[in-house]
Amino acid sequence: MPTITPNEAAKRTGRSRRTIMRAIEAREIEAHRDNRNQWRISEGALAQWALSEQPMPAAHPAPIASEAVLQERIRALEALLAEMRVTTGDLRADRDAWRAMAHRPWWKRLAG
Repeated sequence: MPTITPNEAAKRTGRSRRTIMRAIEAREIEAHRDNRNQWRISEGALAQWALSEQPMPAAHPAPIASEAVLQERIRALEALLAEMRVTTGDLRADRDAWRAMAHRPWWKRLAG
């Protein structure tokens, strides 16, 4: 799954880099450090955080979201769905491997 930097995450969500870093520090966004010790965020984790974060209450009714905002939300949801499909496929493969192992006789499991 492709990952992005906190700067890229800030640009995509319309929030500041510091807000993204605070969310990482609070473990609201799942992130890891790469081999150059830089933070990396999966697109699915960012999409999940962006959709779950509640906007601050407004004094007036919120305007209808623009088409660009809606397209960004759709893209974020598609990235989250793709990540979930990969995870589900991995889990199914593990399940099938364990199931196949469980159906082998005990002496075959010991002998290899």
